Amino acid sequence: MKKLISVLLILAMLAAMIPATFVATSAEPATSTPSGNWTDEGNYDLSWGNALISATATDKTLTVGNTYYSIYHDYASSWDKANVFTIDSAKDLAGLAYLSNKATGDIFRGDIFYITADLDLSAHYWVPISQNSKFRGSLIGKLNGEDGGVATITGMTIQATSGSVGLVGKFGGDWIENLKLVNAKISATKFTVGSFVGWQAGNVGSGVMYGKRQGGYRNLYADTDIVLTSGASGDQYDDVGGIVGIINDCNTGNLPPIITKCVFTGTISAPYGDNIGGIIGLSQYTGQLAPVISDCVVISEKLEFGKDYINVEHNTGLGGIAGNLYSNSVGAELDISTVTNCYVAAKIVTLDADNTSKQTNVGGIVGASCRQGKTYTNCQFDGIIVGAATYRRTAGILGRSLVNTTFTNCVVSGIALGMDESGNLNASRVGGTGDAPTVNNVYTSAKMSYCWNNNMANQIAADTDLSELLAQKDTDGNAIWTKVEGSLYPILTIAKDYLNDDNKHLSVVMSGADFSWFNPSDTGRTKTVTNERELWALEKLLTAAGSAKQSDFLTLQKINVKNVLVPMLDDLSNDMKAALLAKTAATTDTAQVVKVYAQTSKAATEDSNSYAVRFVAKINGNGWTGAGFDLLVSYTTADGVKMTSKLTEQAVKVCYESISAGDDSKTAPEGHYFIVFVLDNIPASNGNMTFTVAAYVNGTDGTVYGDAGVITFDTNGAVVAD
Repeated sequence: MKKLISVLLILAMLAAMIPATFVATSAEPATSTPSGNWTDEGNYDLSWGNALISATATDKTLTVGNTYYSIYHDYASSWDKANVFTIDSAKDLAGLAYLSNKATGDIFRGDIFYITADLDLSAHYWVPISQNSKFRGSLIGKLNGEDGGVATITGMTIQATSGSVGLVGKFGGDWIENLKLVNAKISATKFTVGSFVGWQAGNVGSGVMYGKRQGGYRNLYADTDIVLTSGASGDQYDDVGGIVGIINDCNTGNLPPIITKCVFTGTISAPYGDNIGGIIGLSQYTGQLAPVISDCVVISEKLEFGKDYINVEHNTGLGGIAGNLYSNSVGAELDISTVTNCYVAAKIVTLDADNTSKQTNVGGIVGASCRQGKTYTNCQFDGIIVGAATYRRTAGILGRSLVNTTFTNCVVSGIALGMDESGNLNASRVGGTGDAPTVNNVYTSAKMSYCWNNNMANQIAADTDLSELLAQKDTDGNAIWTKVEGSLYPILTIAKDYLNDDNKHLSVVMSGADFSWFNPSDTGRTKTVTNERELWALEKLLTAAGSAKQSDFLTLQKINVKNVLVPMLDDLSNDMKAALLAKTAATTDTAQVVKVYAQTSKAATEDSNSYAVRFVAKINGNGWTGAGFDLLVSYTTADGVKMTSKLTEQAVKVCYESISAGDDSKTAPEGHYFIVFVLDNIPASNGNMTFTVAAYVNGTDGTVYGDAGVITFDTNGAVVAD
């Protein structure tokens, strides 16, 4: 038997293998179905507020039955003089909701509410604190009385038809911090929704808490499924955020609101919403201090809108961190918005619009902005924007950028496809419409321009020098960026604590995909997907194109697939598999390439730490202009890391009428022949090895026929699975 591959080939293949696995934590358990409201009689407790009871009614008191509660007081002169209340049960928190919704106007100015125990709200429906008033205090987790102790609130369920909706409805106090919402569900009809706050109306920060007039949202986690079912046509205030729905009506009297160390891992479906963001829906602040957003993470199966929205393009947006950060001021220091060290791995979905004359803005980090200064530093979009082909303003970081935009140390590892001026799905941008941004150290997975008709960003390939990016440190000297073993792309260090086996499929980095072959604007060149990592990338590109446009996308981009990848298509959706089978490089015809076989030619022994595999294909006739094999190899290390090879292509110039088979020989049927490919010196130390192999023959008319199969051998060269 003639040997067609050398020992050096297997060594070269294994040297090229790259791991692609990451393991982290698991999800929380589900909760029960609620009944009644927490504010119904018998479900709440007001005893925490006994210190507020006044002997007589005054302009500072709220009358509830025959009891007078002093909730309209002025701010205390200092933190140590502020009213402090302890909430250590679900009934106590319900008491705060009950009392606040009996009131109107500003209540609990400067008061501090510490939640000192984990709370379960799953028994009843939650009624937001201060839907009818404005909560001007602070709501802070202090588990077991320890400063910084995060209190977990489980099973908050809200069903609302009006008003601002969240744990707190209307807020204008100091801080919401150190709280975790788990298995929360919110269903609202219209207006503004956030897991923690629906509407921040005016400034936050009385100066009581930390000695300066500043407040906001810190160290919050929300695993909330949010649904906004309809929306109110004619305004821009159907806004949904994973943490806070809307911030507006602030002034320059206080320092800017802080949004930091906030995490959202739930979902948002708002088909008729106006501004949707994983952290905040909308912030309006022309002539005011812009919110400062930093160290936030969004990992979501769905952030969705686009059926209908206000017919003013600058008033609508969908973004991984923020839907819309809006100010129309130019050059005002007050208005400059900053987003720093924020990570998004989400499926951002733009639905088919009811009114296709409208345009919207979609960005991996922020959907829309305006003319104010904008800086994005150490930000990463690592997800997929789905259906973006419908809209022109689709971008990896900022959908509507206009002017005064700066990107520094940012990575778009995710996919944001858009249309060119002719309506073709062959564009991809870091920033959407507007002047060219100022760019420093920005990298992308697919080829992207910096904005509309602008220079190209740095597309990452295996040899890309990322040392400058990876050298970035935070104020404590910790690395801001890192590389995950098995990925071509860097990832923000902040993200790794929140990616796990249940959600890492949302991360392009964690998928091990390789987009270095893909340039969407290069539609004149045929692109052939040759290995598993490139196939993972193509799967994400087709997801972004949307099921209705997958075939058109493949045709426009001139993409086809090596037959060796056909066995791997079973892991894809039926529509995607059908689209790719129509684009295989060879026609599957078992009359021409009858079957592909694999067998070990020598098993490992105590004296041998390796074995060899022989691949055999039976072909019809010997009048072909060429024949050969394509091979991919993978295995999983003891640490659970998947190693994958690049494509090995082996042309064959010899065919056989018979081959050896152990102590016997096998003869091909009349008119058929065998072609053979041998892989030597496979290390037994690699454990189970999976071989995906395709055989092909070339016809005189240029037609290529092929067939493919998969087989796994153990350390002794014995078959494990085929």
